[in-house]
Amino acid sequence: MIACAASGVGCSSDTIFQCQTDEQCVSSGVTGSCQPNGYCSFVDANCETGFRYADSAPPGLAGQCVQPQEGSTGVTSSQPGTMSTTGGPSSSETTSAMVGSSTIAGSEESTSSSAGSTGASESTSTGGSSTSVSSSSSTSSTTGGVTCPEFVDEFDNGVVEEGPWTQFSGAPPIISESGDRLRFSVAPGNDAFEFIEMADVDISEGFAAAHLVALPQDDAAQFLLRVFPDDDPDGAVELLVTNNNELVARVDGDLLQFVDLGAGATELWLEVYFSAGVASFSYSTDGNGHIFIGSSAVAGNYSIADVSLMGGSFAPTTAALHVIEVDDFEFCTQPFE
Repeated sequence: MIACAASGVGCSSDTIFQCQTDEQCVSSGVTGSCQPNGYCSFVDANCETGFRYADSAPPGLAGQCVQPQEGSTGVTSSQPGTMSTTGGPSSSETTSAMVGSSTIAGSEESTSSSAGSTGASESTSTGGSSTSVSSSSSTSSTTGGVTCPEFVDEFDNGVVEEGPWTQFSGAPPIISESGDRLRFSVAPGNDAFEFIEMADVDISEGFAAAHLVALPQDDAAQFLLRVFPDDDPDGAVELLVTNNNELVARVDGDLLQFVDLGAGATELWLEVYFSAGVASFSYSTDGNGHIFIGSSAVAGNYSIADVSLMGGSFAPTTAALHVIEVDDFEFCTQPFE
């Protein structure tokens, strides 16, 4: 529950709040509207849509009129970008209070599930699921005429480099597809770092998600879910996993949040999603509910961006044959609704 309104009510400008329902947007006894991007708004007759964002929205949105394409009519909306997996049901993003440019990690998990279809997949591939439009366990959206997720790769046909992926690797490569998984394999004492990339995609209002089933085992080994805009190659939005239990969210090379996953983490669901110039991060260790990590405004143009799955070891690994494995990946140009 927030205690601020869009204008004229005391809500500090360094506090950002993400909502899931209209009932969470309350100011001075007045209930506002939770917009599809997860930020509160209140009635304002001076705005074309009749709504203005609360001060608790991120910079660039706070105090601004909700634009027609974003407009809500007070209907409760769920958070964008909830990943569905075969390891657990889809769940909505966790609501979390944020302080400054980063948030309090490890917020309480949401117990509500995203509504959506669980129908059979529609495949456009001739060689496997890597160009599948949707998966049988996916939560779907038809926002803007697009069904999410638009692209699913279950890495089940043994072919790494097929549309839309481009493989960047050495000889011999450490990347392969085996056992329905994407594998990054580094021999003991060696160091290698490689990736596959989707180029020139529009993720400015969409999301990317990956499900890891074998995590990096030492400090040298890393896995990254990375998105960077073509107009700023030095800028990037990243979720980095290392040392089996460490998760880092970074924006343009700067630390946004560090999460200690604790001992015993064996799987990890990662999500990066974008809305109105803001990148947000979440994760899950069981697939049943995502924990919101944090959000940050981004300067780059993510309507033309590259999405990468990166893995390996930047220094000689101390682990036995080191294997990082990804079970599946999802992408969409639109958020879930």
